[in-house]
Amino acid sequence: MKLILTIAAIIILAADLLGQPFYPNNKVFRGTDLTQENSNDFLMSKIFKTSQNQTNKLYEVKLDSLISTATTGEGSKHFFDYDENGNMIEWLILFYFNGQWSNDLRHQFFYDNGLKSEELLLGWGSAGWDSLLSRKYSYSGAGLLTQTISRIYSGSSWDLSSKSTYKYNTDSLLTAKIDEKWENDQWNNFFSVEYFYNSRNLLDSFVARNWSQGNWVNYWNTHFYYSDGFINPDSIIAKLWGNSTWQNLLMQINYRIGNNDIEQVEKDWNGSEWVNSAKRIYERDENRFLDYAKFQGWIGNGWVDDNGVLMVDNPDGFVAAFGTFELECYNSLLTNVLEEKTHLPDRFLLLQNYPNPFNPTTKIKYSIPTPLLSRERGRGEVVSLKVFDVLGKEITTLVNEIQHPGTYEVEFNASNLPSGIYFY
Repeated sequence: MKLILTIAAIIILAADLLGQPFYPNNKVFRGTDLTQENSNDFLMSKIFKTSQNQTNKLYEVKLDSLISTATTGEGSKHFFDYDENGNMIEWLILFYFNGQWSNDLRHQFFYDNGLKSEELLLGWGSAGWDSLLSRKYSYSGAGLLTQTISRIYSGSSWDLSSKSTYKYNTDSLLTAKIDEKWENDQWNNFFSVEYFYNSRNLLDSFVARNWSQGNWVNYWNTHFYYSDGFINPDSIIAKLWGNSTWQNLLMQINYRIGNNDIEQVEKDWNGSEWVNSAKRIYERDENRFLDYAKFQGWIGNGWVDDNGVLMVDNPDGFVAAFGTFELECYNSLLTNVLEEKTHLPDRFLLLQNYPNPFNPTTKIKYSIPTPLLSRERGRGEVVSLKVFDVLGKEITTLVNEIQHPGTYEVEFNASNLPSGIYFY
């Protein structure tokens, strides 16, 4: 079996430029910042974001990389890097265009006492990485997020763009989020969401409103329905405000094993009945981290592969929405967690190199599992570890031999190579 590792750096996805989200050509966007101008996309992002069971647990498993592919063949590669505490510190995005992979966006995260204090979004330009957007975070004494302020880089200065204020109840559950735009040298109301919970402190519903002529005006509401003992909803119904009443818009039905979503069917209201609209198929690992997702649309009388909104909503709190056909996620153990384990691994793992970025050397760690019972005990695996440039040209072979179960580390020396992004 060959152990194949792909590594690089990368990504980002833009949030609210000028108060409105910006979506790269690869159709990747943050789940919390989708625009209400596309109600279905924004709705789906809110469904996933607010229905999660948030926790501060340090998960050993983290999303290492992700590939997004559209039905046209275009796609994006996403690479994630973490600090020793499991906090994401970088998200790098490569975009496939004109037959080659190119830098697209780079998202950097900074922390203070374990809490995210700032995000920085950069875009790839003719002269390298250019600053696009920054967002700073404020918290209460209890560590609850209370405010974010976003600024856009104009080329010479950082200009105020938007502000979000968060409110909570006595159980520390989010009850309201108010968005404001910076216009005419002052903050102006723009959008708000009010959240309601059931007796189990699970999200029961939320109401979204627009600011219009000095008043908050209903925009849509969403209700969540659960079975006893489950923390994820069986179904979700969203309604839009029109003609002074709530009107059916969208229904989502979740089919699952335990609390893992296996399939989601989305239906639209045609005025008299619910009709099939979209299907999302999800495959998750034993820790409920997403491995694979696929989108299909209802065309004619059947399901057809199509591009639509797919969500990554991992238990560690990472949530993002992707407008694409399929997602392939590669999860791995945190390096520092892996170093503490003394037992032989039970699956193949290819970890993020460290340091990254590096100059001129970096170390790559990988694991080979204990053979299955059907295999001959003591038999090794043929392992090949290679490095490629962004054009797919093989640069060097680091490992090409039979290796027995265990964790290995190899050094990559790039002193004779130009600066850039490489894959392994």
